[in-house]
Amino acid sequence: MSKKNKTQKVKPQVLKGFRDYPPAEQIAREKMLAKIRDSFELMGFLPLQTASLELAETLLGSHYNRDSLNELFGFEGPEDVNMALRYEFTVSLARFVASNPTLPLPFRRYQYGNVWRVDKPGPGRYREFMQFDIDIVGTQNLLADSEVIAAMVTTMDNLKIQNYKVRFSNRKILNGLMEYALIPQEKKSDVMRVIDKLDKQGRDAVIMELGKGRVDSSGDKIKGVELESSQIEKIEEFLDIASDKNSSALNNVEKLLGALEISQTGINELRTIQENLKNMEIDTAKTEIDLTIVRGLGYYTGPVFETTLLDLPEYGSVFSGGRYDNLVDRFLGRSIPAVGSSIGVDRLLAALIALDALEMQEATS
Repeated sequence: MSKKNKTQKVKPQVLKGFRDYPPAEQIAREKMLAKIRDSFELMGFLPLQTASLELAETLLGSHYNRDSLNELFGFEGPEDVNMALRYEFTVSLARFVASNPTLPLPFRRYQYGNVWRVDKPGPGRYREFMQFDIDIVGTQNLLADSEVIAAMVTTMDNLKIQNYKVRFSNRKILNGLMEYALIPQEKKSDVMRVIDKLDKQGRDAVIMELGKGRVDSSGDKIKGVELESSQIEKIEEFLDIASDKNSSALNNVEKLLGALEISQTGINELRTIQENLKNMEIDTAKTEIDLTIVRGLGYYTGPVFETTLLDLPEYGSVFSGGRYDNLVDRFLGRSIPAVGSSIGVDRLLAALIALDALEMQEATS
């Protein structure tokens, strides 16, 4: 008597850090994407789609190794080529611009699609997620930065979001602060990283972390940057001014840091952007200079932007970016200026659903 082969069942499960989108949510997402796309096209941005897989050298630079490849979804592919899934669109855009020397500049493009990062999954944090980017490549004119901010405002308005703020600052002012506080080169990025926590952690936590360190709410010890008290006092001078959101903040920062050329340049650039936005008739109630904005990525070189939902501050920034003038340099050996901003699609979708700004439609048979 022969035994019948039994089919082994496979447990239906999704990989950790990945997710499915049921019809109701996907329909809402498609509606949101259409409104975003229409907003960008209205302002003259053109669609671009780049490859999902890139050479590891493209994403990580020529000095990557096996360990750095493991930081991405990387592997050795056909023809023994090291490759990885894109973790953002900006590097791919830089590669595209560098490989198309006849591309008319400035080049205004939008792109959306999935990106992949080997991050620790958490609530609302996935290893595969969608971004929607706009960028203007090939001009140093601050009108481009102003147009990106205007596009951010236009998009939020078209999504029927009522209560939001597009805040902007300039990394050059913070670079001047590093000079003023006599921060050594090896500690500058750590100091900026800590200042960037001001909104989430509060001033007291930031000051402690700039010094000996602190204990967070879970009881974990957060290592400090170990600055001298005189250095921390100078940073506190800046925070006293920067945390004040009234119109005199920029003038007061100029009194503190204006003697430093890099800071004065950043201050002048913010004033130019303010004037441009006024001339473009962008609602001044929806934009605001916030000198505490840092933005985490190291390649930002000038103005930086963040959009927050005032009714849902816990969602953080939903639309952010800045100027990056050196990214194409690694492909061409010369700089091509660029500025852009990116929407975290899944975060914004969750926010719109929470705000009842998108109608959820169940699929029917």
